[in-house]
Amino acid sequence: MPYSPDRVVVYEIEARSADEPGAADWPGPPPASFLAPSTGRRSIACGELMADPAEVVYQAALENPGARWIVDGATRVLAVNSLPLPGDCS
Repeated sequence: MPYSPDRVVVYEIEARSADEPGAADWPGPPPASFLAPSTGRRSIACGELMADPAEVVYQAALENPGARWIVDGATRVLAVNSLPLPGDCS
């Protein structure tokens, strides 16, 4: 059975080019429901997912290495990383 974390952190990164299409539909909850603006990081926003949403998003991210997702018809860059230790994305 492949590794599936209980928690993941999702970083939204500014897209370099708006012309590059998303590779896949975002499989998780609406980003607005868990992302918060980042401070002191290169990302625009970040947030954590736990349990089933974390597992689903992590497995989908393994198949989408470019981190470009289609969210509500728009391309967004959402990088997903496992978060095995306590911490936050602020």
